[in-house]
Amino acid sequence: MKTDFKQIINDLENFVIIKQVEMNARRTLSPTIQKMASDIIVDPYGASDWQCWTELLDKARKRNVNLFQDLFMIRGCGTTLTENQKYGICQIGWPYNFNPVIGHATWPDTNTFQWYMQGFWERWGDEMYSLLVGLWRCKHDGY
Repeated sequence: MKTDFKQIINDLENFVIIKQVEMNARRTLSPTIQKMASDIIVDPYGASDWQCWTELLDKARKRNVNLFQDLFMIRGCGTTLTENQKYGICQIGWPYNFNPVIGHATWPDTNTFQWYMQGFWERWGDEMYSLLVGLWRCKHDGY
């Protein structure tokens, strides 16, 4: 299956435009309403793992806006999180796995997903490990 990189670039450009429009709209709000609007996290894909994603996106946004934007795009392209059961037994490795949803309105193919994720892990590997461990602890240990 051939990857349509032009479409991916167009989608990214559209995402940037949407974020700019959103930022301009927020500027017209009162400071109190701006604060409320900035605290809202919306799951851009909306699958059964939405609670994990909303928590992860919230933690990422508080830590680094660029990390948040990368994760938001990854989720919006159709990525699910699955818990790594082995992590729960011995707490070695990664607590969650990222899985692409391949389709017309999601990731076009596994190669595109892997290509994007390779760059993502190079940029954010250490920070993501910390966030995912924090997410796992929050879910299992309550902190």
